[in-house]
Amino acid sequence: MVVSPNAIIFFRSFSRFLLSPSTNGQVERMNRTIKEATVKKYYYKDEESLKNHLKDFINAYNFGKRLKAIKGFTPRRICC
Repeated sequence: MVVSPNAIIFFRSFSRFLLSPSTNGQVERMNRTIKEATVKKYYYKDEESLKNHLKDFINAYNFGKRLKAIKGFTPRRICC
């Protein structure tokens, strides 16, 4: 396998991005948002009802929630 120097530079910068504290903070904030909207508000009789509610919440968030950080767009509109 031949690896170019550009690939090594890209990998190093990309891996720093993935491991940066700001990225981790964004993930932790999203986890907290999901937890506050689901398991801290509702009781689930089984795992299937929790999975269904999580799926519904994620879809509502991605398609309906307008975020200030991305200039009022929904996450779905920005990524696709």
